[in-house]
Amino acid sequence: WDYSSSGYVVLGAVIEHEAGVPHEAFVQDHILNPLKLTHTGFDQQPDGLAVGYKNRKEGVADYADMSVAYSAWGMSSTVEDLLLWSQTLTTDALVPAETRDLMLQPYADVIGQPWDYAYGWLVGQDFGHAEAFHWGYANGFTSALKVFPGDHITIVVLSNQGNVNAIGIAHEIVKILFED
Repeated sequence: WDYSSSGYVVLGAVIEHEAGVPHEAFVQDHILNPLKLTHTGFDQQPDGLAVGYKNRKEGVADYADMSVAYSAWGMSSTVEDLLLWSQTLTTDALVPAETRDLMLQPYADVIGQPWDYAYGWLVGQDFGHAEAFHWGYANGFTSALKVFPGDHITIVVLSNQGNVNAIGIAHEIVKILFED
């Protein structure tokens, strides 16, 4: 296992080849529109979007042209849309249960970590509860999404402060919820 954005770039190229449309259009038509994720997309223009900050003292982070991210990390979303997205792990809204089970099946051991890698998700246990999660960072932004499908709990942390430990904040919320 070795996480790499390059794999998602290849996936975008495969989608375009097989579907015959740009990957953005495919994602919009087959995922975002059916799930009514109206505040999620490939926002490649900064108008109307939050500004990312390195930290309070250093000010605004360098602008990142999201078009260069291609299919690897060039999307933006909201807490509300990420909640809707997380619900696809417990409903048939996007894929049937058999596919979800395969998607969340650990396929690669992440050496030295208490979790494994599945298809696009890190999976494991937190306080004895099965979770799927991921985090992200892009010039001045940090994020964490933790989903506990069996408990119907989703934790979303989004920050436009680049030095915020979003996954740490999410874990502290998990402690509040599940710690005895």
